[in-house]
Amino acid sequence: MVGMEERAERLNSLLESRDAEFHVSLQRIWKENRIQEAYVLGGGTHNCYPVFYYDRSWYDKSDEAVADFLMKNASLSCNIATGELLKADYLKKHILPRVVNGSNLEDLKKCGIACRPYLDLAVLYYLPVEELADPEKGKASIQVSERILSGAGMDEEEAYNYAMRNFAEVVDAMPIEQILAGFTNDYAKMQSECIPPCSMWVVSNKELCFGAAALLFGETLFRTFEEKFREQFGKEKRALVLPSSQHEILIVPCLDEDPLEDYLEMVKEVNDFCVSESEFLSDNIYYFDHKQKMVRAFV
Repeated sequence: MVGMEERAERLNSLLESRDAEFHVSLQRIWKENRIQEAYVLGGGTHNCYPVFYYDRSWYDKSDEAVADFLMKNASLSCNIATGELLKADYLKKHILPRVVNGSNLEDLKKCGIACRPYLDLAVLYYLPVEELADPEKGKASIQVSERILSGAGMDEEEAYNYAMRNFAEVVDAMPIEQILAGFTNDYAKMQSECIPPCSMWVVSNKELCFGAAALLFGETLFRTFEEKFREQFGKEKRALVLPSSQHEILIVPCLDEDPLEDYLEMVKEVNDFCVSESEFLSDNIYYFDHKQKMVRAFV
């Protein structure tokens, strides 16, 4: 870290000698499930600058080569009408929740990101930004920080309530068979009799992005599916949530006597071999404790 800070100073001297209209600063940014160190451009006439995440390849580059790279890519800077995006009215209508592994909670707080714990997970918030969307690279969004909430006169509790309200409008539930077939169902229709019985449901949002936040619906989520399973199988079955990734959860029926350890082992195996580090959510499984009337993590 110290070496990067010293290098930032040297780079700024080089950039100044080249009459660059920006400077570079070292920042610690939470991205892809971990804190990453990055050089961020700033100080010019734009309000949106590129971020360059530091990896081992940078150590082999001279200061002059890095300065060349920064000068070349400074053209990616732009101006975005962030004023409207960050006002309270816009946040109330567009803020959305996402969930990540709870081991990240302290790192999130250190980075000033608005967040809260939930079971063994952490809840944070984002704002979709259509203006930055790239047809090739996909959607773009703004990570909601404590500073953004403060500037909008909003506390974290209000942010959570608005985010959940907005998320309820876009959440989807789909039988796994229809995912495989390339079809989807609207969440509001999931209890319709026209939907054929299935043994596994995928719950996400309409864009299959950060949809695992559906777990935050808690008791409502579990009771909805337990009723669905009761209709399908003609007997009581518990709904069990398997965290597929940050983008969706799987809901399966199980009996009280079913060994949950088998499901736990399955989730761990899938995470180890099929889920990227950046999309990993949890090795746990989740169920509704009817006696205590609360959602619980198995371990």
